[in-house]
Order: sequence, then C-alpha cells, then structure tokens
Amino acid sequence: MEKLNFNVSDDIFLSHEWLSLLCNNYELIEVQHKDSSLEIALNKRSKLGIPFGSCAPFTPYNSIVRHRHNEMTESVKFNTEIQLFSKLLSLKLKFKSIQLKFSSSTLNFPLVGDKRIISKIAYTEIISSNQPIEKIWNSFSSELRNNILFAQNNSIIQEIKDPSIATSFLMKNIYYQKEGLTETILSNILNKFCPIGQIKIFGAFNKTELISCSAFIFSSNTLYYWLNCNKKDNNIRGSHLALIWKGIQTAITNKCNFNFEGSSKMELVKVFKSFGSQTLIYPNCYVHNNWLIGFLSKFI
Repeated sequence: MEKLNFNVSDDIFLSHEWLSLLCNNYELIEVQHKDSSLEIALNKRSKLGIPFGSCAPFTPYNSIVRHRHNEMTESVKFNTEIQLFSKLLSLKLKFKSIQLKFSSSTLNFPLVGDKRIISKIAYTEIISSNQPIEKIWNSFSSELRNNILFAQNNSIIQEIKDPSIATSFLMKNIYYQKEGLTETILSNILNKFCPIGQIKIFGAFNKTELISCSAFIFSSNTLYYWLNCNKKDNNIRGSHLALIWKGIQTAITNKCNFNFEGSSKMELVKVFKSFGSQTLIYPNCYVHNNWLIGFLSKFI
C-alpha cells in the first residue's frame, strides 16, 4: 500500500489550506463544553446586504462535533451537544444566518432545538471500511461486475499523477462551471493536495485518449467521491464505474469509509446503490438570529 503523507483522520475541509483555495473570505468558529467541541468553517458571503455564513462550495461538510471521551453514553453526548449549540447561539456572530453541514450521522442534537435552528435531513451513500474488498465485489450485481470488467479489459485504468492532465478534462463538466468552480481554483487545489496523496485522481484511457476521470478526497477517515467527468464520444462501457471501483478499493485499503457524496438525482443514486452502498442520514442545520431572517433565507 502506498504510504500517504498525511493523517487520514484529519479534517481537510475545516483547514486553512482548503478554505483559502475556495473562499474569498472565511471564518473558523469553535465552541467548547468540557472536553467536547463544535468546530465550524464558514464561507462568508452577503446577499441583499445580509451577511451569511455557509459551507464552502464543493465541500462535503463544514461542521464537526468532537467528543474526546470515547466512553460517553448517548445521553451524555446529547446533553453535551445541547450545551454546545446553546453556547453557539449565545455568541455575537457577524452573520444573520449560518449553515452547519455535518460530516456524519453521529450527531445527537440537530432535530431538537428552538426557533432559531432549522434542521433538514440530507442523504448520502457510503460503503463501510470494515468490509473486505472481496465481499464488496461479490455484493455487486452481475451486470455491474461485467461492466467494470469490460472497462478494465478494453481501456487503461490508472492513477493520474500529473494534475494538469485532469484539470482541463474535469472542467468540461458543465455543472462545475455553473456552480462557480474555475480551472484556476481546481488547478490550485489539485497541485496542493495531489502530491501528498490526499486527493487521488484516476482516469480511464482509450489507448492514449482520456475518456473518463474521477477525483477522490481523504478526510476524517473517509474517502469522498468528489469530481467526475466522462467523455460523451469514444467512451467505453463501464469506464466511470471502473473508476468508482478503484476509489472504493483505495478507501478500503487505507481503512477508510467510502462516501459517494450524495445526490438527489435518482439515476445517480441508482448507480451508487448498485455498489451495495448503505444510506447515511446526516443533518444540515441553519441557525438564524431571528425568525424573519430564517424566512427570508429560503428565498436568497
């Protein structure tokens, strides 16, 4: 197994290195209660003159609760998290509203709160790190396995070590352009994190032509399926599926969960489910300083 030059348990998405590449202005907030903490990274923005703090773009999460005593009961965790949220609400924040997008379903608190906290349920698909690779492969449908094998036999599947090869190709995905990702931003991110192995890029080649490319990111003992682009013509059946399988193998080899970084598109969820993924429910909270801001935030 290739040695990684970082700790897979690190939260890259709450780091200065990550935020400085994606946000023009950001703020890190931490509140503590006894030996537990709530850490938040906010992308500072303004609409209609109203200051908001949100999760940075192209970032799976911006909030995490850390309980440093592993033997805490669920009841103690629940009460501790209430105290953390209470302390957060007592802060004199510069924002009228902040978004708290959490990294897992381990949070006990978010569906309980007052009028200033609006909690929504979000979904993603994961493959747990405690499964052997062979078991995961055998759980696939015969159609999925055949598609992956076809791609492996008819294309070249390999890691892309040179980020410049992947940058322009990934930016052909129109969705990323519409959401504000630029080639310069992506190039800076890949050049920063690919050399240490924190971002892994895999590509499928038809002879020498790149036809499918996927980027994955390690953070907090999880490998996230981050970016993907597929060439519409001259493609090979199953090439994008073979890249996902490569990402899953990389996650399991490094004892990490694999997170598909969920989608509301049914056709994508169907693909994720075909890999035997489990649905993970996680909280997406919005904290407002008054009910009017909470109402207006639905429209701006």
